[in-house]
Amino acid sequence: MTNKLFLVDGSSYIFRAYYGVRPGLTSPSGLPTNAVVGFKNMLLSLLTQFTPSHLVMVFDTPGPCFRNELFPDYKANRDAPPEDLGLQFEPIFRLCEALNLTILKENHYEADDLIGSLAVKFSKEIETVIVSGDKDLAQLVNDEVKMYDGMKEVLYDSAMVKEKWGVPPALMAQYLALVGDASDNIPGAHGIGPKTAVKLFDEFEDLAGIYQNLEKIKGKVKENLADSKANVDLSLKLTEVVLDLPIDLDLEQLRLRAPHYPELQAFYQEMGFRPDRFLEGADAVSVTAPTKDDWDYGRYRLITDRTAFDQVLKELAQVERAAFDFETTGLDPLVAQVVGLSLAWPGGDPVYIPTAHQTDHPQLSTKEVLDALAPLFNDPKREWLAQNAKYELMILAAQGRRLEAKLGDSMIQSYLLDAGSHRHGLDELSRQHLGHEMIHFEDLCGKGKNQILFSQVPLDQALRYAAEDAEAALLLYEKFEPQLAEKGLKALYQKIEIPLLRCLAEMECQGVLVDKDRLKEIQTGIEQGLTQLEEAIYKEAGERFNLNSTQQLGEILFSPEKMAIGGAKKKTKTGYSTDASVLEQLAPEHKIAKLLLEYRSKTKLINTYLEPLPLLINPQTGRIHTSYMQTVAATGRLASKNPNLQNIPIKGEEGRQIRSAFVAPPGKVLASADYSQIELRFLAHLSADPGLIEVFKAGGDVHLQTAAAIYQLPPDLVTSEQRRAAKAINFGIIYGMGAFRLSSEIGVSNKEAKAFIDAYFARYPGIKSYMDETLDFVRSKGYVETLFGRRRGFDEINSKNHLARASAERAAINSRIQGSAADLIKLAMIDLKTVIDQGLLKAKMILQVHDELVFELAEEDYAQAGPLIKKIMENAATLTVPLVADIGQGPNWGLAH
Repeated sequence: MTNKLFLVDGSSYIFRAYYGVRPGLTSPSGLPTNAVVGFKNMLLSLLTQFTPSHLVMVFDTPGPCFRNELFPDYKANRDAPPEDLGLQFEPIFRLCEALNLTILKENHYEADDLIGSLAVKFSKEIETVIVSGDKDLAQLVNDEVKMYDGMKEVLYDSAMVKEKWGVPPALMAQYLALVGDASDNIPGAHGIGPKTAVKLFDEFEDLAGIYQNLEKIKGKVKENLADSKANVDLSLKLTEVVLDLPIDLDLEQLRLRAPHYPELQAFYQEMGFRPDRFLEGADAVSVTAPTKDDWDYGRYRLITDRTAFDQVLKELAQVERAAFDFETTGLDPLVAQVVGLSLAWPGGDPVYIPTAHQTDHPQLSTKEVLDALAPLFNDPKREWLAQNAKYELMILAAQGRRLEAKLGDSMIQSYLLDAGSHRHGLDELSRQHLGHEMIHFEDLCGKGKNQILFSQVPLDQALRYAAEDAEAALLLYEKFEPQLAEKGLKALYQKIEIPLLRCLAEMECQGVLVDKDRLKEIQTGIEQGLTQLEEAIYKEAGERFNLNSTQQLGEILFSPEKMAIGGAKKKTKTGYSTDASVLEQLAPEHKIAKLLLEYRSKTKLINTYLEPLPLLINPQTGRIHTSYMQTVAATGRLASKNPNLQNIPIKGEEGRQIRSAFVAPPGKVLASADYSQIELRFLAHLSADPGLIEVFKAGGDVHLQTAAAIYQLPPDLVTSEQRRAAKAINFGIIYGMGAFRLSSEIGVSNKEAKAFIDAYFARYPGIKSYMDETLDFVRSKGYVETLFGRRRGFDEINSKNHLARASAERAAINSRIQGSAADLIKLAMIDLKTVIDQGLLKAKMILQVHDELVFELAEEDYAQAGPLIKKIMENAATLTVPLVADIGQGPNWGLAH
């Protein structure tokens, strides 16, 4: 291995990988992977070819850097990454972590600055190679530092930089400042191209020499240089790479290490990758990939007659807990048919009871099996365990059955123990915690158009697969149970998550009635409006064109032969950009931009909601049965899919229209109850700030009071704009908003934004103390807790990587607040379900969205039910400030909210 340090421009690698590998590659789960594949292959090729001893992956961070403060239009002509590329960033970072590579990012700075600072810090100790094709980094090349462009397979030294660009590395920043850079939107000197710039540097040595000798320069070049002096000075500040960032790493920390093989193998499997040289040596490490041969399948019993089943019932009667798992014909529990049931219990041999396989072999019926198990399912002293127990409850409900016994769920246990992980599936948990590779569904049923139903799987194969699921769920549950107690999570699990699971199962089964005709009516009206908009746009443009072609639209708006609009123009590889940011800048002065934004908004409404929603209506019930997910959001909030209710617009006419299609049946109404400013109320409680507490206790307008404080005005003199700015600060503080982002949000300078934040903390000093105390706690413990005991770990809270550390700090402050709010609405749902089950509240809870609950009830019952719902929600917990729930009712969701 050559003793060299490679500084890899990871962001450049990602984009080169994306555009260098054909689109259409996907993982088994459907995630696009062309960039991941390209990135992996490029990295593998680099390491194979050069075998460096040390390596750092350096990435840009989202959002602006300090150069944007100097010049707001810096890189403003670059479009957002394509959607399918955006989905691949996280897997690429996971690949780097699994490969055990050092990763470096830094807010406010670019990867170039980190690379430059690393090169200065380490190049005297070790030969250093920058891996990038970016000409900006050529300024770093010297006797100790080279630059490798993998696309061109060129290794640049100082002489080659001079040969390529006409100037030595030491002048590259000045060269770029003079000629400008269209890709980064650096202005440079008007009319000075590369050839002219090289001649000027050859004659006058550097920028200072050029401007000191302007009188010796003739004609238009002299005029352009003189007129562009300010632009050149600015451009030099943009092109010079920062070389002195404080990077708290030593050379040994950058040494290449063996990959984390289990994580890497799991990643390859998830992505659908074949083994390659990155996995060499995996079998030599102490923790190898588990195999399918380390499991005692010989103990499993296939139960196909009543005598054998009666023996199973006897064995079950001797134990207090057992795991169960239904095998079905599909993933939708409302339509899936039961194929069989597997059971496992401590000390027993797991069984599979087929009930509807396509075979001539005798089987028991689903009804007979469930009838016999009913007393055990409803024994309050017994505990039934499952992985994703909500699905099993819904399968039972579809069979007209209930499970009144105690309930356990290994998936929820895993989530509570590691809320930051997205890997709570049975296969992954078994691999990680049991060292066992599960039989995969596709191993038996295939995939794609050739996939068969589980009912078609031969019984001997079905036995191994199904009984293994139940046994793994049991083993995982018993492994996680003491960990929950040890970490103080047992009460949260038993009193919130498990009762909530039952609540969600009932809500999903109930669903919400949707008026398909209303959706069509809304779509027809919007389509008519689109036709009118199209004609208005064509009129403004002076010609007809393909509105959905960004290339044609860019030519219409910006080319000199067409409308020739100036101002927000920016170029992409395929032409002029017409993204939303460009159109929003143009809209105040150009009618066509305003019309285009409206056209896109209405088109999105059709494509995202109006066309997909009818397809999600269950034909038997006429309802949409969204699926709630308890184990996705690290903060504890619920998520939903099919449809994702969290994304349905809340504000504006569009949101009201969509919600108006969610309706009550004849004679009934929908009631919507929504917590008011719940996160700010938790902020007041957790921070114990007297001023903020007093605002809420007095029932005042917290945004108005904040505006009065930061603008130093009496409340009655606060303008609506000032209140809006205060609202941005109130909510922004929760999410770690700094002065730069606030300035952009409310349209003030950075200095003014910082002054507002300082005034905010002066008005509410307890909030600053709360933030500091939270950070002290998480740095010491490695996690934060909500008011109700939910934990979220932050492995990078003490990271030497400033970016990772800062991100963890912001999330830690927010998680206590947002997680407490998430727990509160869960408690309210559980309390409401209790009174519904007791018959004290005549209503059905059907939807949960953010801090809102929606109920279906008889119109005549609302007078009693509405105040009761409000009371229960407002008393779900006791804070130092009052909880307030606003409630309304109507024939549809739009009118109720």
